[in-house]
Amino acid sequence: MERWARLMAMGMVGLSLASTQAKADDSEATNDTKCLIVSMNMMDSNDETTAKAAVMAMFYYLGRVDGNAPNFDLEHKLEDLVATMSADDMQSAARSCGATMIARGQALQDMGARLQKRANQPPQSKGAS
Repeated sequence: MERWARLMAMGMVGLSLASTQAKADDSEATNDTKCLIVSMNMMDSNDETTAKAAVMAMFYYLGRVDGNAPNFDLEHKLEDLVATMSADDMQSAARSCGATMIARGQALQDMGARLQKRANQPPQSKGAS
């Protein structure tokens, strides 16, 4: 009986953790969906550079939603957010999403520089220490 009770308790803890993770995934996916909306709006820009950057951002955030929360109801979340986001919400999301894109872009540039540096180093012999 005691073993069964422990198994039940472990199962309930597991369900609780899964529920917490699902809520975190939904919150992150909701933020990414806001970024998706911002990028889709920017795709209509008359500035060609902005419009092209917006397409890249749109695919980036779509990939984040799909990768982090594959069962997320994107269609209904888009519908809900488009109907409820104010101009201030859009500006706030644009700042946050832009900062994320800048940080990821910088991380990618830094990684590329490190990889290039290692690629240009002469190979070390196996006997060297």
